[in-house]
Amino acid sequence: MAYDISELLANKVHVLINPKSGGEPGRVAREVKERLGSDDVIYYTSQRKGDIKRFATEIAKQANQKKSSHLMFVIGGDGTINEAINADASLENIIYGVSSGTMGELAAFLGTRSPPRLCNLTNGFIDGECDINDYATKMDLLRVRYDITRNAEGRIADYKEIKAANIFSTGFESDVSQKVNASFKRGGLQKIFDFAVAGASVLKDYQPISLSYGINGSSELNLQSGKLLTFAVVNGRYAAGGLNIDPYARLDDGLATALMIKAMPILQIAGGIIELKLPQSIPSSEFPENGDEADALYKSRKRYNLEYLPAIRSIALKHNKVESAREYYFEVDGEHHRIEKPESEMIIDVLPGATNILMIKD
Repeated sequence: MAYDISELLANKVHVLINPKSGGEPGRVAREVKERLGSDDVIYYTSQRKGDIKRFATEIAKQANQKKSSHLMFVIGGDGTINEAINADASLENIIYGVSSGTMGELAAFLGTRSPPRLCNLTNGFIDGECDINDYATKMDLLRVRYDITRNAEGRIADYKEIKAANIFSTGFESDVSQKVNASFKRGGLQKIFDFAVAGASVLKDYQPISLSYGINGSSELNLQSGKLLTFAVVNGRYAAGGLNIDPYARLDDGLATALMIKAMPILQIAGGIIELKLPQSIPSSEFPENGDEADALYKSRKRYNLEYLPAIRSIALKHNKVESAREYYFEVDGEHHRIEKPESEMIIDVLPGATNILMIKD
């Protein structure tokens, strides 16, 4: 689909801002407003959790009613972006631009982590210096269904649902997210420190999880994970504080990658973190189509107790052993959610081309 910048500007650029992002409250918001001005822009500033989702819902419904594409910029961390993609409306007519300041794994993958960079790109569209069609791309989303209840025929009767832009995980990482979100919830560089402190605290008494799972529509959960630190399904490249989870990720191929991090001694965990922090050799093409190189990388990481499940369209999983005294969580894009029925399955589906997003491919 070709976009017309004059039509987009007629619908205005909708900028949703979390004023607490970037570590210093208000700094990023002021910077964005100074660079974009107000002629073609409508600003929305959140005051409390849920505001961003409400703003995004209103804008998406307006776009769908007009059957016209709308630019929606989300300035905030991954949790803010997650609110925006969970709007209660179809997102097919939305083109997202996301920026996050210091943190933000999705924005890092997209090349738009810096708010000034996203603003300068937008001004380039407005001034005719660059073409938005060179930057807009389809984007898949992950749909997570949980606390599932089935009827006597085995069909799904009830469930809760949340979408993810970048990652779903359960286990160690979700427990750390819960601790950080409940106790700290600071932005910027302080957040990195908070995650380190919470991670050390959780790891001290952490009990590995064990899952049964089935892949790509399998009705039988007959695969076994063994003892795990974390089970994750990733849509983007980075997660967990900038770890390079999947260097071959694409946002528009209708596929995700699952990663099982096996339970292991602390020293081996450090080795796995170092491996995931190292930059990988990416072929000269912007998005390699040859799966051999990706497969070789996935296999090489097995020695660090990292087991990959590539080409995931859907995956169903459930805990093998549920302890009544334990609280179970999963996280999407850094936001934790409590599982009220941990004995029931969770289903993670890829929603191909669910929305659109701006990406700087360099």
